[in-house]
Amino acid sequence: MEYVLSDLASRLGGKVIGDKSYIVKSVASPDRPEDGAVVVAMTEKVFKDVPLHLPVVGLESWFSCRSFGISVPDTRLALAQTLALFRPTVEEPWGIDPSAVVHPTAEVAEDCCIGPLCVISKGTKVRSGSVLRARVFLGEDASVGENSVLEPGVTVYDRCRIGSNVIIHGNSVIGADGFGHIPASGERGTVKIPQIGSVILEDGVEIGACSTVDRGTIGDTVIGAGTKLDNHVQIAHNVVTGKNCLIISQVGMAGSSVIEDRVILAARSGVQEHVRVGEGATVAACGGATRDVPPGAVVSGFPARDHRSEMRKEALLRRLEDLFDRVKRLEKDRVRP
Repeated sequence: MEYVLSDLASRLGGKVIGDKSYIVKSVASPDRPEDGAVVVAMTEKVFKDVPLHLPVVGLESWFSCRSFGISVPDTRLALAQTLALFRPTVEEPWGIDPSAVVHPTAEVAEDCCIGPLCVISKGTKVRSGSVLRARVFLGEDASVGENSVLEPGVTVYDRCRIGSNVIIHGNSVIGADGFGHIPASGERGTVKIPQIGSVILEDGVEIGACSTVDRGTIGDTVIGAGTKLDNHVQIAHNVVTGKNCLIISQVGMAGSSVIEDRVILAARSGVQEHVRVGEGATVAACGGATRDVPPGAVVSGFPARDHRSEMRKEALLRRLEDLFDRVKRLEKDRVRP
């Protein structure tokens, strides 16, 4: 794929600076610029380091030091748009691979791609344009909406509903039993609580590799439209997320916890059972939300509290050893004859 620089600028919603007729053949990372490529700079320092003969995408205020490239209002958005334009296309082998096992009562649209060794169980529906790569398993009465992609090794248990334009990356599991066990007396050890609910992934959801979304105990576990999960995320039974949330790697959401729209759970953070995180709030990395978080708040630490308060506490803790030494010296001076 090639683009004239002026055309690329139009697609990015930006403005050309310099040679409008330059042919862009690829996109390059700032540390490996190459002829014929465009570079998208995230910072002014990176912008200045790009060779002057190559076009660079950056903020308008940065172009005082060079006269070739595309000025844009948002470089992160421009990066996403540029990579989408130059992303390699994959020719899908539409149809059902001979090695796949499809139950006679399953409904699979004609324009789907069902890869090698997939299993589609009784009563399950796969809608138009969806792709199931090798070894995907769909349980009974499950459903996959239009134009969704399930990467190799994905497992979707019985009765789970996958929306349209959903992406589930390799080896993720949707709809396994939630962790429900009651301690019992005597030799019984524990009693398992049957998990009879399901999972709903709404339209536009993306699930990273090796992540798990457990089915509800009663009712459904719901991942709201447009929400994105990173790799190695655990979503417990009866969790409900709002729309367009970002849940980063190694997050754990305990049973029946709720996050509202546009919440960010940073890496290795957690939400305790039955806790609600309000709309637009952020739980910082390694933070633990043990009680409700107000809308728009930024919290950190364990237990999580207001981020600024937590930073002040950390600053004081770092001074504690020095303060202790000063007190010891003062006490020694006091007891001297």
